[in-house]
Amino acid sequence: MPDIDDLRRAMRSETTGLVMGVSIDRITRRARGLRARRTGVMTAAVAVGVVTLAVPGYALLDRTQPRFGDPPMSSPSSCGPRPSASQRMPQTIGPLVETGTSIEAADRRRFDVLLGLIGQPDRPMFSIVFRDQRTGQLDPWDMSQVVRGPDGDFAGHGPAWHFYSSQMPLDAGRVLDAGIYSRAAQRIVVASADGGADARLARNAETGWTFFWVEREARPLPADANTGPEEYTGPERLTITAYDAGGRRQHTVTGGFNVGGRTQNPRDNGPDPLPTQTPGLPCA
Repeated sequence: MPDIDDLRRAMRSETTGLVMGVSIDRITRRARGLRARRTGVMTAAVAVGVVTLAVPGYALLDRTQPRFGDPPMSSPSSCGPRPSASQRMPQTIGPLVETGTSIEAADRRRFDVLLGLIGQPDRPMFSIVFRDQRTGQLDPWDMSQVVRGPDGDFAGHGPAWHFYSSQMPLDAGRVLDAGIYSRAAQRIVVASADGGADARLARNAETGWTFFWVEREARPLPADANTGPEEYTGPERLTITAYDAGGRRQHTVTGGFNVGGRTQNPRDNGPDPLPTQTPGLPCA
């Protein structure tokens, strides 16, 4: 009887060269968004579990976008009561971290970029949060659940892992790389074929993990780099390395499904357009 490795090899062989019109990443986010809006946003945000897919790498985490600001699915427009700030932003595990980066959406609104953890300390969601500069409203658009193992490292169905990161292109040739490292570090370097840069760091006392983020001159990873069954090996893939206070290398990773996933954000509008008011439809 074939085991799981035989099935994965067969799947890889049968799908080589197959072009997918819709990415697995997009399907996962869409399903989570629908579930969140149908069952209650806050419950879905805190209790969402890891989705296990029959694709190497995807059993480790669930990249999800619950869309806390969206109206219910039955609503034909964005008219009607909007959630309060407390409804839109769940309780965080420790304080949010300011990155100093901001982006401008198509409607000219500017958003500050923050990092945080949401949920429970043993199964938190690494979240990239956007703050409207006009209103101060916080929206955790991009959320990925990771599991904290007994030793504090990230736990999956295989060996423990140490880095998770997202990437957001800022303009031509410039990106923001942001993520978490499962230990304490004195220095973290994020690099690709265009060169590397030291990240800024902040420790999360509740989990023992380290936030890292850096704006750097680099070509972004392709948008679909982390959405197929094969690991992306192109020149834009990231190498992330953590060092201790003595300058000794602690852990390093190059590429992989957990590194450099595209950040969903209000400027690019995510994989699905946000609801807008239907022309001619008055608000109550």
